[in-house]
Amino acid sequence: MKRTLITNIGMLATPQGTSARGGRAQGEICILKNAWIFIENDVIAQVGTGTAPAAVGVQIINAGGKLVTPGLVDAHTHLIFGGWRQNELALKLYGAGYRMEEKRPSPLLYENSIRGIGPLYEALVDLGADAAICVHVFPAMMMTELRCGYGLRMPTWFVATDFTCSPGVGELQLDGICIPHPALTPEFLAAGLPAQRIFPTGIPIRRQFCQTPDRDAARRQLELEGCRHVFTLACGSMGAGPLRSTAACIAGLLGPEDRLVAVCGSNQRMHRQMIDDFVDNPRVRVLGFTEQMCAYMQASDLLISKAGGLTTAEAVASRTPLLYLNAVPGCESRNIDFMTSRGYALAVESDEELKPLLSGVISGAIDPTAMLRRREEEFPRNAAAAICDLACGAPTE
Repeated sequence: MKRTLITNIGMLATPQGTSARGGRAQGEICILKNAWIFIENDVIAQVGTGTAPAAVGVQIINAGGKLVTPGLVDAHTHLIFGGWRQNELALKLYGAGYRMEEKRPSPLLYENSIRGIGPLYEALVDLGADAAICVHVFPAMMMTELRCGYGLRMPTWFVATDFTCSPGVGELQLDGICIPHPALTPEFLAAGLPAQRIFPTGIPIRRQFCQTPDRDAARRQLELEGCRHVFTLACGSMGAGPLRSTAACIAGLLGPEDRLVAVCGSNQRMHRQMIDDFVDNPRVRVLGFTEQMCAYMQASDLLISKAGGLTTAEAVASRTPLLYLNAVPGCESRNIDFMTSRGYALAVESDEELKPLLSGVISGAIDPTAMLRRREEEFPRNAAAAICDLACGAPTE
């Protein structure tokens, strides 16, 4: 009798029940962690979790903590793929982690992505959508699977929101890839994307950021008129990063007519702490989440921020000099490399590096507006309109 024991299964994903399922019920999956499978004569005899049963004369296969799924996942298979469909999507997703030098992400990532294909298809059908525009690689991969493997006929576009070609983008089979800047075209070509599907549209941002900036009007609106310098410190909508220490560093450099606006986003704890930190300092204004971010950018002599793609695009449109601080490895560090190598932005890695640079700006020895001229000549404009025109089949200018 042939016996096989598969041990050390990180996650065993299998349909619930013993009968065929249809519709939404197909997404009801039983997940077993730290599992094992015992097979006799090519038939699964037992499944369990924890310590596998002791067995003699059994072939043991160590799954190495990986995800195990039933072999027959998708019977709708095309010969063109030349492989097993149940492996194809997972292999694509393995290459699509957010960080550039990441280890393989958790199997939960793949489980959730694969689970999302069915609900995504139903939502598109229910909505009667004419086209899909994806701003993250995971829904773009789901759309690739729906189009290539399930026959979905819907114009679909991917919009890159970082200044790099993220892992997995080269696997997309969509109508077009919208990229933030023409200089990124070679990187996307190197990922295997055909030139005719790459469009340097820029990154879409809210309409208010696209209006011609007026610094004096913005300062009047925010009651900052008469200030010699205005610096805005922001670390994204969640207020991540060492905001308090950096704000204290900047506050120590300010003159009587200089102002620092520290934006804590939705981080309420940080907001309370920083209000206490600067309650007696009239040169520092502490905000939580604000809908006036566009005005604060336009009013600023320098935006000190994390290196997010959207924040970068908003600063470019607002004609705000940009200084990056404390990048997260991966897309943010690639954003910094792209922007600083072309003179579009400045960057420091610590508060100690920030001090001499900001002192130079305050004294006039460093002119951060030099970066604005380069941006004005080289960055795409009106990205949202260009992307909508592409998705709707209209010619772009």
